[in-house]
Amino acid sequence: HLSNREFIEGLRDRPSAFNEAVLGRGPFWASQKEIARSVVKYPSTLVPTGNMVGKTHLAGSLIPWFLLTRPNSIVLCTAPSQTQLAEVLWTSVEKAYNGARIPLGGRLLKNPLKIELSAGWHALAYSTTAVEKLSGHHASELMIVVDEASGVAPEIFEALRSCGPSRELLLGNPLRPSCDFYERCMAAEGNPFANVIAIDSREGPHIHLERSPWGLADATWLESVKNDYGENSAWFQSHVAGRFPDSADDSVFSIAWLNLAARAEHQPAGFRRIAIDLGVGNGGDKSVVLTRDDNGVLAIDSSNHWSLEAAAGVAARHAQRWHVEPHRISFCVGGCGADFANRLNAVGLQGAQPYRGGGGGNEGFANFRSVAAWRLRQRLDPARLIRLPGGVMVPQTQFSIGPAFMPLLREEMQGLRYFQNDKGCIALETKEVFAKRLHRSPDALDCFAQSYAFCN
Repeated sequence: HLSNREFIEGLRDRPSAFNEAVLGRGPFWASQKEIARSVVKYPSTLVPTGNMVGKTHLAGSLIPWFLLTRPNSIVLCTAPSQTQLAEVLWTSVEKAYNGARIPLGGRLLKNPLKIELSAGWHALAYSTTAVEKLSGHHASELMIVVDEASGVAPEIFEALRSCGPSRELLLGNPLRPSCDFYERCMAAEGNPFANVIAIDSREGPHIHLERSPWGLADATWLESVKNDYGENSAWFQSHVAGRFPDSADDSVFSIAWLNLAARAEHQPAGFRRIAIDLGVGNGGDKSVVLTRDDNGVLAIDSSNHWSLEAAAGVAARHAQRWHVEPHRISFCVGGCGADFANRLNAVGLQGAQPYRGGGGGNEGFANFRSVAAWRLRQRLDPARLIRLPGGVMVPQTQFSIGPAFMPLLREEMQGLRYFQNDKGCIALETKEVFAKRLHRSPDALDCFAQSYAFCN
C-alpha cells in the first residue's frame, strides 16, 4: 500500500507506465514508446518526425512524468511562437495534468505557463522570443523540451544548454538542412549521449485506416498530401517521411514535367485567363502578357520597351482574340503597376484583378506568390489526380506549354527553388535571390504563375 507520492516516484524510469497508470491515458504506440525509453536512457533525444504521429501528445505526458517522478526537478519548454507553445504543447500538458487518475498537487498557472509544485520545483514554458527567461534555471534534474525544433535559433539552444540540462527532448518536422536542429541530429551519429529517432508518418498505427480515431496519420490524409505535394517534394520528405530534405529536393518544377508539357498536344478546355507582369521598360525588366486555358498556354508576348499604355494595349488584343472576360485578367499591382488599372480601364478592360505576390498567402504558404507557383506546380504534375462529379478520381489532363513557348519559360522554371520557413510554410526563394542566380528577372515565369493566383 504505497502512498501516491511513493507510487509516482517508483515510476521514475517507466514513462509509459506513468502515462497509463497516473495520467490515465491510452498506451503509447510503438514509436512513442521508443522515444519515452530514449529519454530515460540518453541525455539527449532528437526526434525529427512527419506530421500526425502524436509527438505533442507524447510530450504532454513526458513533461509531467519527468517533473513528478523527480522531486525538486525543473522542466523548461519552448517553441518558436507563443501560439505553438500555448495552444498546442502546453494545452496537451494541461489536458494530461487535469485528467490524471490521482491528484497530482501543485498549481497550473497561465502567466507564465507553469506547473508549480513548490519553490524551485516546477515546469515552465516560454516562447523563443524570451531568450533571457530561458537561461538562469538550474537543478540537478532538469529537462528541456523543444517543440518544432527546426524553427529554433542557435542562440536559443545556447541559452538552454547554459542551464546544464540532464535531459533534452527536441521534436519537430525536419524542415531544412540549415538549422541548429539539423546540425544536432547530424552530430548525434556516434555520440553515446545522444539518440536520433526519425518517425515516418507512414509508420503510424492508423495509416491503413480511412480515418484515425486519434487524429494520427491515416490513409485519407496520406493520399491527399501525395496528391497535393508529390512524394518527391521537399515538403513530403519533411512532413511525411520525417527526413531532412537535401538540396536536390528544392526545385519547384521537375525537368521531366517540363519535357512532358513541351511535347503535349493542347486540348482546349475551361475558361481562358490572362496574366500581366509589368516591367520598368526602357531596356530593363520585361513586361509579359500570357494567355492560357485550363490545359495549355495559348499566347505569350513580351518586351522590355513597352510603356504601360502599350502593355495594356497588348492585353486588350489578347482579350479580344481569345474572348477573355475582364474579371479573368490579373495584373501585378506592385511597383510600376500601382496605376495600371486605369490603363486597362482605358482600353475597355474594367474589373481586372490586382495581384500582389508579396501579400499574405494561406495556410501552409508564406505569401500569395508561393500559393500561385504551387498551384502551377500541381497543374504540371502528371501524377496528380482530380475529382470528377460523382467523386471518381482520375489523372488530370496533361498540360501543354508547347515548343513555341517552352524556350521562353524553361530556364526560369527549371531554376526556381523553394524552401520551408520556420513555420513549416512553403516559400519561394525571393525574386531578388533568384534573379541574381539567373542573371535576369524571371518575368515570364512570374507571369505564368500569376495566372494561377485566382481561381474564379
